[in-house]
Amino acid sequence: MVVPDIRKTLPVLRQQWEQCRNCELGQRRASVNGAFVFGEGMPGRIMLIGEGPGKDEEKEGRPFVGKSGQLLREVLATLDMSSLVYITNIVCCRSCAQDYDNEGKPKFYDNNAPIIKDQTPLPVQVQACSDRLYEEIYLVDPALIVTLGGASAEAMLHRSITVTSECGNTYVAQVPGASRAASITDKKKVWRRKVRGEWVQPTTQNMVEYQLLVNLHPAYVARYIEDRRPGAPMEQFYRTLETARNIYNKYLEELTAP
Repeated sequence: MVVPDIRKTLPVLRQQWEQCRNCELGQRRASVNGAFVFGEGMPGRIMLIGEGPGKDEEKEGRPFVGKSGQLLREVLATLDMSSLVYITNIVCCRSCAQDYDNEGKPKFYDNNAPIIKDQTPLPVQVQACSDRLYEEIYLVDPALIVTLGGASAEAMLHRSITVTSECGNTYVAQVPGASRAASITDKKKVWRRKVRGEWVQPTTQNMVEYQLLVNLHPAYVARYIEDRRPGAPMEQFYRTLETARNIYNKYLEELTAP
């Protein structure tokens, strides 16, 4: 498990990871000369965590700049939240594969170039990038985390979720901290114990807790953009980001209260 260094900066963290080849995503990125997509924005406020970069993000090296990213940024601007967020993903490299038709045949463009389709990163790929994510969260130190999509929420909560039904719900996420705490035994409830004839006082890594708000992924919202019924994806998405803004404003009020 990662042990964050409180002296480290976000640019240093990026530099440490941008040549990563720990999984197939990093290996593919290197083979196509794609960009490593690190987070960007304002630390200490609201942290938005998505699934991973797509074609446009891999080209520009920035998170959420494609179609779904434009939708996200438009909503943030409408809510006057653009300066309140830090945006990142659970993986920094594009997860994609050859697209196939209903008969299982590979699909190609007119120029015979293969059609590549984005896909959800595999658990092993998410795990390979988790130390970077945890340390990025620790260094950003947000007042609130907002997950965008089911993959992001599951990575942070370590369980399966149905994002359409849990959208707008708040939970507590834990991220490894930089310090250690004494560990008490389960049976005898003691701090010191003998190990191979020597008295020891074991410790465990502390965990830092963050409030987490579940939201839909803007790519999902974009598919239902014309749906204007009450409770439609766009309304849920907007209201959840509005809730995030209200939570942060309340946090500021409590922080500055006499």
